[in-house]
Amino acid sequence: MANIDHKQERWSTEELFPAIGSQLIKQAIDTLNSKVGAVGEFRAQLNPQMAPKAFVEVLEKYEEMIRLVSRLAAYGQLKFTEDTQDQAAQTFQAQMHQLLAEVDNQTLFFKLWWKGLDAEAADDRKRRRAEPLVDRIGQRAQGGLQRAPDHGCDL
Repeated sequence: MANIDHKQERWSTEELFPAIGSQLIKQAIDTLNSKVGAVGEFRAQLNPQMAPKAFVEVLEKYEEMIRLVSRLAAYGQLKFTEDTQDQAAQTFQAQMHQLLAEVDNQTLFFKLWWKGLDAEAADDRKRRRAEPLVDRIGQRAQGGLQRAPDHGCDL
C-alpha cells in the first residue's frame, strides 16, 4: 500500500465570523434579537384554526432565527475547541450558551403550542401544506425541530 503524506491544516472560522468581538458578531446578535421578537409577535395568533399562510410565516421566522443562533453557537464552540485555554473563547462560548438559553426561553411558547395541538389539529396543519416546510426546517435546524410520532413533527 502506498504511503500517503497528509499535511494537517488548521481550520478557519472566518466563514462564520472574522473574530470574537467583531462588528459582524454584534450585528448578528442584534439581528437575532430582532428575529426572536418577530417570532414572539405571532404568539397571540397561534391557534388550531390559524390561516396556513400565517402558520408558514411563523415557521419561516422560526427557521431564520434557528439558522442565526446555530451559526453563533457553532462559532463559539469552534473557537473554544481551537484553544480551550483562550479566555476570550471561553467567555464567548459562555455568552453564546446564555444567549441560546434566552432565545429558547423566549420562543418556548411556540414549541409548547405545537406539542399541545391534538392529533386532529396537527393533521389539519399537515393537510394545509405546512408539513413540507416543517420537514425542511427540521432537517436544517439540527435538533431545533425533530420528527415525533404523535403529530408527525416536534418543534
